[in-house]
Amino acid sequence: MIFIWTVVWILLGEEVQSLSSTSTSATVRLLVLDTLVPGQRLRLDTEQPPRSFEEFCRNEQDPIVVVGREGLSLHARGVEVVLLEDSSNISSSTSDGCSSTPVVTLATTGRIAEIDDEGIDEGSRWNGRQGRVRWLTTNLNEDDLALSVDEEPTEVTTEKIMALCATIGDLASEWEETVKVTGRERFPGQLRGIVHDLGCSIPEEPNARALWVAALINPLPALGVALEIRPAVLTARTTSRRLRVAQQGLQDSIDRMRRSPGSCF
Repeated sequence: MIFIWTVVWILLGEEVQSLSSTSTSATVRLLVLDTLVPGQRLRLDTEQPPRSFEEFCRNEQDPIVVVGREGLSLHARGVEVVLLEDSSNISSSTSDGCSSTPVVTLATTGRIAEIDDEGIDEGSRWNGRQGRVRWLTTNLNEDDLALSVDEEPTEVTTEKIMALCATIGDLASEWEETVKVTGRERFPGQLRGIVHDLGCSIPEEPNARALWVAALINPLPALGVALEIRPAVLTARTTSRRLRVAQQGLQDSIDRMRRSPGSCF
C-alpha cells in the first residue's frame, strides 16, 4: 500500500509542478464572508443579507468565490460557491431544531482558488469585489496534491502521511462518538446532517481527508466544540502540515469535550 501511494504521489507531484507553471488567472467575484471548505454550505438568514443578494448570486456572470479574512487581509485561498436554488424556501433551525427564518444557501462546488489579486473593497460585502484567482483543483479525489504546492513526495514523507491519515481516521470516529455521548448536538440530528452534507464517509486521499475533518469539526452552524482550523487547513502549503492541523484539531476537541461535558467553548 505504501509503495503504491509513493508512486502515485511522485507522479502527481510532477504533474502539479507542470500545471502550476502554465496556469492562468481568472476573474471572479470575491465575497468576504467566512472561511469555507469543500462540502460545506453557508446558510444566511434572509434578515441578514439584502433581498437583492439572492438575485445577485443567481445572475453574476463571473464565478463567485467565498473567502475568509484575518484583520484587514484576506486569506490566501477561497472556495467557489453557487446559489442553492429554492434555498429561500428552506428555513434555518433554532437551538431546539424548530424552523425559524428562511435562508439563502450557498453551496461549495469543490473548486478551490488561490487568490492572485484580492481587488479593492467596493463598499458592500453582499456585492463582493472583483478579484483574480488561479483554480487549484476541481476535485481533490482526482487531484489530491493540487493544494500542496510546496510538496515534493518521497517514500519517507509518504509513509508519514499514510500514518497520519490512519490516525486521523481513528480520531474522526472517536470525535463523532464523543460528540454523541457528551450531548453536544444543539438539536437532534445535527451531526447526522453535517456528515450527510460532507458525503457520509471520510475520504481516503490525504488532503481531501484533512479538509473533510475541518468541515466536520467546524460545521455551519457551529457545534462549538472545536477550535477553528479551516483557514489553516485550507491554506497549508504541504500535505503533512494540513494533516497535522487536522489531527491536532480533532485531539484537542476530544480532550476538551471530555474535560467539560455539556458546555461549549
